[in-house]
Amino acid sequence: MTSGFLARGTLETSCLLWDVMMQVADVTDEGDTTKLKGLSEVLNKSLFGGRAKDVMVDEAIEARNVLTIIDRLSRKMDVPLDGSMLGDRSTRIRITTE
Repeated sequence: MTSGFLARGTLETSCLLWDVMMQVADVTDEGDTTKLKGLSEVLNKSLFGGRAKDVMVDEAIEARNVLTIIDRLSRKMDVPLDGSMLGDRSTRIRITTE
């Protein structure tokens, strides 16, 4: 069970970092300084965002939804990162404690 949680956490963290890296590259490649505010928001939510109020840096910074990021990267790279061999969301593998 522990290895399943470790694998899922590694996948989620890797996808989040990959998404941030791609967004930073988009802004730096385009050289459009008007997109810096949006990039700053993404970085704040990615680095400091949280959902548990007792450990949040700032309640105004809510964490990004990592499952949405995984789904977006799965489609963009045409790879079933969401745990499904066929890419069908209805067959996504869920890790439970039962």
